Amino acid sequence: MGDLDSSESPIAALTSPTKDKLALMLNGQKILTSDEGLPRDWRGLAQRLDCDMERQQQLGRAASPAAALLEHCRALPVGQLWTALAAIGRLDVQDDTQDIVAADVARYQERLSGSVRTSSALPISAAGDDEELLCVGDAECLRNGQPLPTFDAFLLYDDGDAEFAAEIVRRMEDRGIKLCDKERHLLPGVTFEHQGIIRLMETRCHRVLAVLSPRFLESAVNKFLAMFAQALGLDKRGRMLLPCVYQKCTLPSYLMYCSRLDFTRGIGLMDPWEKMYDTLSVAMATRVRSISSSVSESRPAPAAAAQSKARCNSTSGALAVPRTPVPAACEPPEKPAAAEAQPRSASRGFLRRLLPTRGRSRGSESGTEGAPTTPESEPTSETDQQRRGQLGKLFNHGKDKHKNGKHKAKAEKKKKEALLAV
Repeated sequence: MGDLDSSESPIAALTSPTKDKLALMLNGQKILTSDEGLPRDWRGLAQRLDCDMERQQQLGRAASPAAALLEHCRALPVGQLWTALAAIGRLDVQDDTQDIVAADVARYQERLSGSVRTSSALPISAAGDDEELLCVGDAECLRNGQPLPTFDAFLLYDDGDAEFAAEIVRRMEDRGIKLCDKERHLLPGVTFEHQGIIRLMETRCHRVLAVLSPRFLESAVNKFLAMFAQALGLDKRGRMLLPCVYQKCTLPSYLMYCSRLDFTRGIGLMDPWEKMYDTLSVAMATRVRSISSSVSESRPAPAAAAQSKARCNSTSGALAVPRTPVPAACEPPEKPAAAEAQPRSASRGFLRRLLPTRGRSRGSESGTEGAPTTPESEPTSETDQQRRGQLGKLFNHGKDKHKNGKHKAKAEKKKKEALLAV
């Protein structure tokens, strides 16, 4: 296992069965994390291999995220993969795949030493695959194991509007917006140019800025790319296509109701250049945040882990620490006993008001049996008669209801007997 930790052979040297076994063991999401706080599946492996948050989201949408991760990091050495597996606590994966990984690495070294260099064995092939090499600088990034560059927006325009597109590039990039266009970034040799543009829109760009003009809408390729960008935004549930009307034209139905930048109206209440920058600056913030802080935020610092552990230990012994007495002025006032007993005695309040209270109050209510009442609370004789009269009316009303119910039941019984007799 020590030889694999220092192996410089690329991950591309691993055969398909080896990658399939690694993917099968890493695809399932684990609940428990490693000692470093990383997920013990392909997500933690992606973080250890320095994949940004945007790349992790793209890998998560794949059918086999672990296989897509190994394909993306195929230029990295096997030793880095092996160290990452140990860092996320997947020693079981190392034990189960050690023999086949070591056999693939040895076979790769034999091919190199015997000068049998096939296209699948060369490191430059791993770093220069046509499927990934789309922009200028991609080969160097893959060769150094760095993530592929991303852009804030892809600039989609017709060749006849190149001057206005150059003005957009100059104004936006002076303010930090990173734009991608086919003339500057797209590498030659792609079988179909629109396929390379589609891959750039889908995997590298946060927005698509379309410069609309009569010449743009006359091109079937441009209309298809604009429709694809709009469909991509619906798929990602976000704002993807940003229409920019450069010259007056009849917009198609799929663009007619979209909010857009209109340069044909001139500068009115809102400067269209400022509006363009405000829209693209959101994508710029997302790109910068995903590149600079996604990896560092996903790894907990050792000092922070020690502090959290010390905090847990301190809370476990918190019961043994005497509590500092709080001054009486700061303590909240206690609720009286009568307030606590109020819900229970609410049903008896009506009868208590009706009944006369003579001589002594109840011990359960006042807390002291036999305590005399005050002269003010003692009712008069007329009050007693009124209350007794009200009680009598209540009881008589209940009796009348009971009698009426009995009479009705007897009358119904007689009717039924009469009907049966007939």
